[in-house]
Amino acid sequence: MVKLNNLFVIFILFAVSCTSKDNIIPKKDMVSILVKIHIVDASVRGAGVSDEYVFKDTVDLYSKSIESFGYTKVQFDSSLAYYAKKPKVLDVIYDKVINELSALETNIIAENEIKTDSLAIRDSVENLWNLKQKWNFSADSNTTSIDFSIPVKGLGTYTVSADICVFPDDESNELFAEAYFFIDDKTPVINRLRSESTPFIKDGKVHNYLISLEQKNSLVTQLRGSIIKQRNGKKNFKKHATVTNIRVEYKPSIKKLNRLKKKQQEKQVLQ
Repeated sequence: MVKLNNLFVIFILFAVSCTSKDNIIPKKDMVSILVKIHIVDASVRGAGVSDEYVFKDTVDLYSKSIESFGYTKVQFDSSLAYYAKKPKVLDVIYDKVINELSALETNIIAENEIKTDSLAIRDSVENLWNLKQKWNFSADSNTTSIDFSIPVKGLGTYTVSADICVFPDDESNELFAEAYFFIDDKTPVINRLRSESTPFIKDGKVHNYLISLEQKNSLVTQLRGSIIKQRNGKKNFKKHATVTNIRVEYKPSIKKLNRLKKKQQEKQVLQ
């Protein structure tokens, strides 16, 4: 809750002794100035400034805040003293000041919650890949793909990545990675949702390839696809590629994290 601090009360009492009806600052601008002054005062106190210097430093900053709106401290003192003699008008001014400060406080809290949720998502990344990390596709290899079928963990983003090197003498006509969400509706038909693929380069250099899919459908049961898939019209063809550092990362959505947070809070209440 926004409150007047003792320093500012002293500032008002000082201003009352400087009453002048000339150059009175309009109520709207007074609200803006007072809001900024309160923010400056809170910043100085929050910075851990010694009490010995708080009054001097803060009043000096008050002057700079007032001048940023095109007024002088003398005008502000006179205006504050003028409005102080009209309690009802001053109350209206300060109601608006408190409302604006409260709105700013609410926005800061909301922004902090978003940052907290974002950090929670970053820290909650989970690698779902539990098969071997290194694969070698050679001329005498019968393997033509690294396929996967991984149960989904819930709503969120799934990123499939790997470091892949395909050599120029590889005879694959088609060479790519693919990933898609699968809905198991108990039928023999493959029910795909959100499918993506990416082709590879045959240059003998290691490239990091990735496919990122966002799951928004709660009916999805699996993430399926191939880290690498090689095709050729011939039954036997030369394969020459290496695959390392395979990852299938899952980042839960903010919505899911909020649900988990709520459940955790409910458990703490019951305990």
